[in-house]
Amino acid sequence: MFTEPPAPTAPTGPPTPTGPSKPRIATAIDAEITEVKVALAAHPCHRCPDRETHARWAGRLERAHAERAALAAKIEGRTTSVARQFDRVCQVLEDAGYIAEQDGKWHATPAGRILARIYAERDILIAQGVRTGVWDALAPADLAGVVTALVFETKEGPASSVVPDSMRAAVKATNALAVELGERERHAGVPVTEPPDTSASTAVAMWARGEPLARVIDENLSPGDFVRLASQLLDVLDQIADVAPNPELRSCARQAFRAVRRGVVLTSIP
Repeated sequence: MFTEPPAPTAPTGPPTPTGPSKPRIATAIDAEITEVKVALAAHPCHRCPDRETHARWAGRLERAHAERAALAAKIEGRTTSVARQFDRVCQVLEDAGYIAEQDGKWHATPAGRILARIYAERDILIAQGVRTGVWDALAPADLAGVVTALVFETKEGPASSVVPDSMRAAVKATNALAVELGERERHAGVPVTEPPDTSASTAVAMWARGEPLARVIDENLSPGDFVRLASQLLDVLDQIADVAPNPELRSCARQAFRAVRRGVVLTSIP
């Protein structure tokens, strides 16, 4: 019996492109490439015998320009940050009366000239104590004890301890100055000065009154620590004796200096 062949099935998948579109696109690209090659060959630089060397140096110059731009942006960012911090510090100094702006420039006030000659971690707070007169009525040993609170720093952080009655009013006034300064610094956004630490003040005052070292030191203050503290204190007392506007405070600081610089302190410090 005769059987008809099956009907052909329709092809699947995308239709095969027909017509001359692909060859035309390829021909146009080839023509453009040829045109570019001809232009390159006709350029005066193409005939230069050192063309490849110049090309390498041009690449190096381009990379150098990019590195320079990146460094300049980095420096600009840091400079701007330093400038902002400087402006904040100037704000604190201006509020405290140490500098004043005149003709678009900062100038040191008389108080600022005192501060400029004080070198210590709590320099502004020491200058405040000198210029406000809160230390003017102290005896030499008590002055040494109070100033110790602005020199001594424990590893555990600032602490307070009971001080003699003769020092209590001056310590309270110094703490008030520290609170006021801290508020100014926080408002300006600068690091806050460490508050007074009176944990070694009584020991130093006892030493300045002539007490032996054995009665001064304890488990929290070794002989070596005491000598190091005395060395820092002597430096600050010497500065106070040099810059204090009150002649009585200057004289008191000199007496306190001599009272502290004795015994093991004298022999251990050049």
